Amino acid sequence: MEKITPTQDVMSQWSDEKKQIMRELWDLGFRNPELMEFKKIDEHYVKMTLIDEKTKFYEQIYPENKFISEEKVNDFVTRGDTQLGSISNIMTFIPDRNKIDLVKFRVIRRDVRMPYRIYPNATMSYLEGADRYDDSLPGQFLVVLIDPNSITILQPVHYGFLIVTQWKKQTEN
Repeated sequence: MEKITPTQDVMSQWSDEKKQIMRELWDLGFRNPELMEFKKIDEHYVKMTLIDEKTKFYEQIYPENKFISEEKVNDFVTRGDTQLGSISNIMTFIPDRNKIDLVKFRVIRRDVRMPYRIYPNATMSYLEGADRYDDSLPGQFLVVLIDPNSITILQPVHYGFLIVTQWKKQTEN
């Protein structure tokens, strides 16, 4: 049974006709408190619906790679003990199983989210030659999520990331 979010609950209370009228009033330029609240809820609902659709899509296309939303990754990072960065930041041992996962991973070009969507300061030079790729690519623009206990390699995709591989950090003696 699917979990109902507060946004879904609010949106289900309004008829499709009322939602359409509210959207059209917004497009006309009205900004009263009721419309401001509706717009906020509607945008969140649309985003959550898209993320839900993408999650189901990625589960079918990449059954071995769990999808994690951008919001969830941002939640990890804002807690303070987790960092999101370039894979060049990995200065630790990579277990053999994870090396194999990294080399075997393939992503469909249309699913790849380019680095400027992740790192606002990234330059467009990362994108040069992007159209020359085949439809099935090795991981592109991989990023790493590092927390005190583990390292997770992520493939940026629309609305989030695919987990390519992850491993526990080895403790130093």
